[in-house]
Amino acid sequence: MSQAIKSRLFAFKGTNRNGDKVAGEIKSEDLVNAKRQLRKQGVICTSVKKKVNPYSCEIKRLLPLTLPFLHVN
Repeated sequence: MSQAIKSRLFAFKGTNRNGDKVAGEIKSEDLVNAKRQLRKQGVICTSVKKKVNPYSCEIKRLLPLTLPFLHVN
């Protein structure tokens, strides 16, 4: 049985080998591997964050303060 590797999108900022500022996106299975891939490409990262997909269907927990505003009469 083979397992599918779920790749995620990460946004990064950093500097390249020439000292120029770079920013972009990279696909990787997790944060550690994303940083490893960038190091191999010669990018010294100052920031790497998981990029949020606005079309994902994750259900977020509602805070009790927001519930009264959702009632429709």
